[in-house]
Amino acid sequence: MLTAETLTPKTRVARRPSILHTRLANQEAVLLDLDARRYFRLNVTGAEVWDFLQEETTVGAVIQMLAGRYAVGGEQIAEPVQGLLAELLAERLITVQE
Repeated sequence: MLTAETLTPKTRVARRPSILHTRLANQEAVLLDLDARRYFRLNVTGAEVWDFLQEETTVGAVIQMLAGRYAVGGEQIAEPVQGLLAELLAERLITVQE
């Protein structure tokens, strides 16, 4: 199984189509996995990542998108982004392809 340490900038990621989601008034997101009967809450930044995963993309593209949005270096946010994606993967909310 892939982990934050093994997700590379070229790893392709996407939402699992069966996951329901909505944005809350405070711009956070709630994800619902009906198969597992579990829900998850993402903060504003996590919700932005979730929105970006609507189409299959790469880990590197997610990092670049957030770096541009928040005017920070990609190296500053690479580890937290990879950590979030690893958590989403562990909960089976996203799919990955190397």
